[in-house]
Amino acid sequence: MKVKTLLERISYRLLAGSLEGEVTGICQDSRKVKAGDCFICLTGTTFDSHKVLPDILAAHPALVVVEKVPTEAELTAAENSAGAGTTVVLVEDSRKAVGHLSSAFYGYPSEHMTMLGVTGSKGKTTVTDSTAAVLREAGLKVGTVGSSGCTFPYDADFEDQLPEEEKKKIRPSEETEGLSWYELYNSTPDGMELQKLLSYMVQTGCTHAVVEVSSQAMKMSRVEGITFDYAVFTNLEKGDHIGGAEHKDFDEYLHCKAALMNQSRLALLNRDNAFYEDYRAAVTLSAEQVKTFGQNEEADIRLSGFESLYHEETHDPEISFDVTAPVDGRVHCHLPGEISMYNAAAAAIMGTYCGVDLETINRALMNLNIRGRFDIIYDGAFRVCIDFAHNGISLKKHLEACRAYEPKRLVCVFGASGGRTKDRRTGMGEAASSLADFTIICEEHNRMETFEAILRDILEGVEAGEATLGRQADYMVIPNREKAIRFAIENARDGDFITIVGLGGETYQFMKGKVLYHSDIDYSKGVLRDMGLIS
Repeated sequence: MKVKTLLERISYRLLAGSLEGEVTGICQDSRKVKAGDCFICLTGTTFDSHKVLPDILAAHPALVVVEKVPTEAELTAAENSAGAGTTVVLVEDSRKAVGHLSSAFYGYPSEHMTMLGVTGSKGKTTVTDSTAAVLREAGLKVGTVGSSGCTFPYDADFEDQLPEEEKKKIRPSEETEGLSWYELYNSTPDGMELQKLLSYMVQTGCTHAVVEVSSQAMKMSRVEGITFDYAVFTNLEKGDHIGGAEHKDFDEYLHCKAALMNQSRLALLNRDNAFYEDYRAAVTLSAEQVKTFGQNEEADIRLSGFESLYHEETHDPEISFDVTAPVDGRVHCHLPGEISMYNAAAAAIMGTYCGVDLETINRALMNLNIRGRFDIIYDGAFRVCIDFAHNGISLKKHLEACRAYEPKRLVCVFGASGGRTKDRRTGMGEAASSLADFTIICEEHNRMETFEAILRDILEGVEAGEATLGRQADYMVIPNREKAIRFAIENARDGDFITIVGLGGETYQFMKGKVLYHSDIDYSKGVLRDMGLIS
């Protein structure tokens, strides 16, 4: 690809070299740059690749994109680089340039699919995967990106052509036959990886892509270069993602959540959310480009007639509710709780806009199986569930939903994250102690903190829960997560509902600066196998 072709959709100033050079790769890691690459210099929180520009130029990339003007010596080195020299261009914001340049390098993949984006404090992954399930039930080829990883149709010939490093990241999906699963460490990967994954979707025949977009992704410009056909806002809650390396305050958090809507052709907003008015004010689209949904009388798409059922024979809950046009009918979903109504409604509305009929939507929502999201991995004399609830608000709603299964005893195994706000920890302690019958506290992502420090905050929340109960909560502390899970399952009683929360479908733990393999799903299944309960 010619340098000028790669740059044709961004504003830049040519500092050195020619626009006629050939770009053969794209890179933003100074340790991996190769001859012929387009290298994008980024100013990060801990490292600024502009400071190692001489080393980058020594690798003879075809193009270097900077947001800080290089020295005369560095520009001379670029002109004298091997071959045709290295072209250097200056942009206003190199982080934003990553998405646009990566999109160009991979052939503008988002322009070849219907793009659906999902954001909000809670429910992003459930709505992402539910929407994908609805579209797949209609026979469409769909890719997803989110906390559950990236999925796209399995294609042996395509995967055989990938570099060995990429092949190692892909395995068959355990949840949906005919899909490949690509592990991610962020709900929304950086712009370069995201565009690469979108290109994989196009190459494997996808017509639709559903992308979970975090507030951090918007802050870090990870979805630059993408216009979403439909974007949905699930909800907004205080008490999460504020402080440290995340958002400086709630206002920034809100505006980052709203930024996705401003990058879409049609925005779907939850009208019932407590922060709706503030959120709507931050959305700059015209009135024709915004549709609201909810029970509120002013919602464009009304939800009503919510009903929660419990099937005595299967011991399973179900919800149903009415949705006005464009869905225009009654929606059914097997996931419990009022929060599931909003998630299912969002999936149904987006599915309808994509041409899926109500019968197909209901069939998909009644057969949902989302890895690590209310994921019941064992259903026998007792049940074992894996969920991603990782703050007080989400854990409270999750445990309330668990009660819909009418367990004899609700057992909660959980930990809280290091390197996050204290409120998240105390909130989880309060929710578990006040809503579960028995709680086991263990490690989650400790990051660089000690478990003892995290535990102190959790126990403050436990005390608050005890005050609500008017009695002592029944809990124990088993720091090692695997030992805690094993104890809960091996000591299960008939009728127990054991829920293991915090990591969901993740397959790692951040511990003392290291990424260690751990999967709540895989480990729990291993314990169940040891007990002879599953094969």
